[in-house]
Amino acid sequence: MASQSTTDSLTLWSTIPEDVAGEIFKHTADHEGTLLSLVLVSKSIRSLTIPHLFSELEFGGVGRFQEWREMVAREPRMATCPKRVEVALSEHEITSVADVGPIAPLLNVDLVIWRGNLRIFTGFIPLFPNATRFGIKKTSNYTFQQLCNFLGACGRMRALTFSETDYKDRGMGHGQIPFAPLDLSALEDLSVIRVGDRKKNYFIRLLNASQPHNLKSLSFGDMFRDEPCSLQSAERLLQFAAPTVCELLLDPLFPDSDPAQERIMQMFEQLPSFTALESLTIWLGVEDRYALDVVNALQGAPNLTSLTFRISFDQADNNIYTTEFLPLLDNSLQWGAAESMKTILNCKYPLCPRVVFQFCAPRYLVFHHQPNLRRKMERKLKRKLGQIGLDIEEYLVVEWVDDQYVRLGYRFQDGKPLWAPANTGVVDVSSEDSDEE
Repeated sequence: MASQSTTDSLTLWSTIPEDVAGEIFKHTADHEGTLLSLVLVSKSIRSLTIPHLFSELEFGGVGRFQEWREMVAREPRMATCPKRVEVALSEHEITSVADVGPIAPLLNVDLVIWRGNLRIFTGFIPLFPNATRFGIKKTSNYTFQQLCNFLGACGRMRALTFSETDYKDRGMGHGQIPFAPLDLSALEDLSVIRVGDRKKNYFIRLLNASQPHNLKSLSFGDMFRDEPCSLQSAERLLQFAAPTVCELLLDPLFPDSDPAQERIMQMFEQLPSFTALESLTIWLGVEDRYALDVVNALQGAPNLTSLTFRISFDQADNNIYTTEFLPLLDNSLQWGAAESMKTILNCKYPLCPRVVFQFCAPRYLVFHHQPNLRRKMERKLKRKLGQIGLDIEEYLVVEWVDDQYVRLGYRFQDGKPLWAPANTGVVDVSSEDSDEE
C-alpha cells in the first residue's frame, strides 16, 4: 500500500501541467538528490526528470562507457539527454576509441571537456558531432602539433577553455602546418585558466595559425601565477580581442616582485581601447595590490555598461572576517591614480552607470546565517573605498553571489538565507558591534 506522503506527492504533481513541471525540474538540475527522489514519485514524473538527471555525463574510464551503452540499450531515448560531457581517460588504460567499444553518437552534446591524452581524444570527437564548446582541463605533456590536431578535429568551435594545462616544449615548429586543418574563425569565447605558458607562447602560435573573426568573450584566470600565461601571450590575446570583445574577465593575481608588477601595468597601459567592451570583471585577491589600478591603466571602453570587482571567500571556517576579509581590505584595495575613480569613469567609461563589488561565497558558508556580520563587512568595504579616494558612492553597489555567481536572496525579516532552513546554532555578531577590529 502506498504511504500517505507518496499519495500526496502523486496528487500534487498530477495537478501541475507538464510544461510547468519541466521548468521546475530544470531549476533543480544541479540537485541530483532531489531529482533522484522525484524519479520515484511516478512514471510520468520519472519521464520528465530523466532528461535533467542525465544532462551531464562524466566518462571516467572504460567501464563508464560500458554502463552508458547498457543504459541506452534499455532506454534508447536517453541517448538524447546529455548536453555536457566530461571525459577523463588515462593513456595507460586506453590507446584509442576502439578500446571502449561501439557508442552511438551523442547528438545533443554541446560542451565537451577533456582530461587526458589529446592524441587519444581526437578519435573520440566523432561521438559529439554537434558540439561547439570544448575544454582542455588538467592535461599536460602534449605537443603543439597534437594540440593543433585536436583543435582541428573539433571543427568550427564557438567556445574553448584551457584550464590547468601545459604542453611539452617540443614538437611542431613555428612554420609547420598541422596535420588536421585548424579553424578558429568561429571562436567567440576563450577562457585561459592557470595555463603553463611562461616561455612557450602557444596562444600566439595558435593565433598565427588561425584567427577568430569575432571573439566576444575573453577570460583570464590566475594570469600571472608561478606557472602563468606569459605576459607576452596575455598581451597578444588582449590586443587581438580589443576591437571585438564584449565581455572581459581578469584575474590578474599579480606576482610579489615590484618590477614584474610594473611590467604588467605597463602592458595594460599600452593596450588599445576596447571599443566594443560592455562588461569588465576584475577579481580581487589578497595579493592583487594593483587590481583596482587596472581600471585607470586601460585606455578606456566607451561602451562599457558593467564594471564588477569580485571578492571570493571559500574557507569553511568561522573566521573569514579576520582571516580573509580584513587582509584583503588592507592589501588589495589600493588606488594609485592621481584622479579619483569617479573621474576616470567619466573620462574613459562614460556609459558605466555603477560599480559593483560582489562578495562571492559558496552557499554552505556560515556567514550567510550572520546578517549582522555581512552588514559589517559591507560597511567596512564602503569605508575603505572612501578612504583610498575612489569617490564612487553614487556608483557603488554591493552584491552577494554564490560560487556560480548567482545573486543570493535573504529574508527581509531576519536577513537569513532564503535557500536554507534557519541555522539556530550560528552565533552572529551583535548589531551594536563597532566596525573596529
